Amino acid sequence: MLDAQPALSAIVQGRLSTKQLDRVSYSRDMWPLAMVWRRQGRMPPPPDAVLWPGTDDEVAKVIRLARERRLAVIPFGAGSGVCGGTVALHGGLSLDLKRFDAIGVESTADNRRDYHELLFRSTDAMKNHIS
Repeated sequence: MLDAQPALSAIVQGRLSTKQLDRVSYSRDMWPLAMVWRRQGRMPPPPDAVLWPGTDDEVAKVIRLARERRLAVIPFGAGSGVCGGTVALHGGLSLDLKRFDAIGVESTADNRRDYHELLFRSTDAMKNHIS
């Protein structure tokens, strides 16, 4: 990620942080299992960086660069999810999308099937990684 940091920072006009406090803050949501881990003193792994894009063009450029560099991208809304979707198993970029008031996504059967497959594989991987 370090070699991509200057390019990522330029894309989001400097709205990028690698500060430990930001990274830890973006490593959790309201997933009950992760809340138990925190009570046990175990923290989910944080992302390598947190980015705050301001336009859909910035999001597209971040995703394009992340794909080229094989970096995980973790979308972050309000942190109120309950499925552990913010856990950065292998680092990556937390993409804070709170600046957006609406995002249009074409919903197709393929998209829904891919999402559900990814969700269940991710949940199993997180359980094995953290335990």
